[in-house]
Amino acid sequence: MEDSSLTDPAADQAGSLHVFDVRHERIEPRPVAGVRFIRLHQALSGDLAAAMAVDEQEVQARRAAGNTCAVALLDEGIVAGYGWVSFEAIRVYELEVNIPIPRGEAYIWDCATIAAQRGRGIFSGLLCFMLEDLRQAGYRRAWGGVAPGNVPSLRAFGRASFRRVGRVSMGFQEAWVEPLPTATAEEAQVLRAFRHQPQLGPGHGHAIPEPS
Repeated sequence: MEDSSLTDPAADQAGSLHVFDVRHERIEPRPVAGVRFIRLHQALSGDLAAAMAVDEQEVQARRAAGNTCAVALLDEGIVAGYGWVSFEAIRVYELEVNIPIPRGEAYIWDCATIAAQRGRGIFSGLLCFMLEDLRQAGYRRAWGGVAPGNVPSLRAFGRASFRRVGRVSMGFQEAWVEPLPTATAEEAQVLRAFRHQPQLGPGHGHAIPEPS
């Protein structure tokens, strides 16, 4: 069931943090015609780097740091979208957020659909693929962050049944995270471990940008 708070325009005024419990039921796939979802492998690193508009060394550095990536491929082998997963902390550069997460949990970040392929539901399909991959690997929860104004990401999280559990607010040289009533006691405890880190660099993590 879609969480209506994720598509409420009022929820768009602040950055938000979302969570999905992957421990229980199998996550049903969301097929997209002419697209397949796979884990990143070495042979695709160059194509992914081109899609991300970064040097291939950036892709390699992320993988060496323990991050994983899922890729949406068109039938002809062209990268149509991607999403990264890390396993140590929620790090959102745009919101200056750093929140350590417990062992056995994951953070989904830096996801995008190539502009020419937007509007086809690729990000929703990729997100479901990533969640099921995490479930099969034995992870407990998946976290995600959405920057203010990113309504498409809010909708994608809603379609994937994520719960919006935290609000990120920014002030003059400060930021803070407010757990929402939708958060469990354990999730609220994780969010209260927030550290404001304005020195974070772009390589550390991003809120989910403009998928479709």
